Amino acid sequence: MRIPTNRRRINDFTTSAMRGVQRGSLVIAAFAIVSGAMVAGGCVEQAPQALQPETARVAIQSQCAQNVINCTTSWPEAAFIVEAMDGQSVSLTDTGFVVEGTDGNGWETVRLDGSASISGDGASITAFEWSSGATDEDPTTLDAGTIFATGSTVNQPMAVGFHYIRLTVKNDIIRDLVVSDEFGLLFQDVPSFDFVELEIEVRD
Repeated sequence: MRIPTNRRRINDFTTSAMRGVQRGSLVIAAFAIVSGAMVAGGCVEQAPQALQPETARVAIQSQCAQNVINCTTSWPEAAFIVEAMDGQSVSLTDTGFVVEGTDGNGWETVRLDGSASISGDGASITAFEWSSGATDEDPTTLDAGTIFATGSTVNQPMAVGFHYIRLTVKNDIIRDLVVSDEFGLLFQDVPSFDFVELEIEVRD
């Protein structure tokens, strides 16, 4: 069973792994188009489709991290970091990352890297799913928001503000029954999975 503390997970940054943080209140993320912004020279820069910010909260831990499921070493372990792009600085916080830009256009393209995720003993990773926020904090479901990207790395535009980004990782070991000592049967015929959800504050 893996129930590492926030501090241990922050310290694990030196191994390029950021893993879950404490449970928090329900917030639902939304997608929207960010309007154009004035840039140097008086030209209007058209912003791409960008994730809109959420109200600041606490990120939600996975079933493995909460010990809702007895996740053995054959289960995957999700982890991701944020890498600075041109003109940005990225700093580590107790709850995730701060991405700071300098162009003043109201959004930043954020590079998310989940390649430090662990596949699990005797398994291979079959899916990386990136989603925004969480739609519930029920430990029997912990449903994610809408998936906005797949793959181990992604460059995602985000508007200025707080974002709660979840990476879900699945491997090729199918679980006939996923049972919780506290809640009973949770899932049937599903791949082994884990997620990490971190706070990313975008400044510009």
